[in-house]
Amino acid sequence: MTGNLPRLLTAEMFAKELGIPARSVRTLREQNKISAIMVSGTWMYPRETIDEFIEQNVRKSCQGQTEAHISNTSKSEENIISAGPKRVGRGNEARGQRIIKKLKNSSQNSLNPSSNVSDLSLRRNI
Repeated sequence: MTGNLPRLLTAEMFAKELGIPARSVRTLREQNKISAIMVSGTWMYPRETIDEFIEQNVRKSCQGQTEAHISNTSKSEENIISAGPKRVGRGNEARGQRIIKKLKNSSQNSLNPSSNVSDLSLRRNI
């Protein structure tokens, strides 16, 4: 892409290659998002900076994300996106396992027609 350009570009040349206003190039330089050097009082931009800027700002697909249903009984069929499993501390993991166990027990008992109201107080203390 940048093979036929001079080694150093003005803000206007850089902007033309990216299809953005020259003021945006200056703003990117001020924010240290692109490389530039001062030559005789003028900011110049190495031609490689164009490719570097593009590579750094291209949005990549989220390969680590997984799609999951919110719940089996949800009226909405929308899915949520999860970043997948994360490392957590042992305390958090143990607490999570206890919560999962309670939820499983609770959902199994709620589906069981023989459970009655008096069982609710026992289930809450699990």
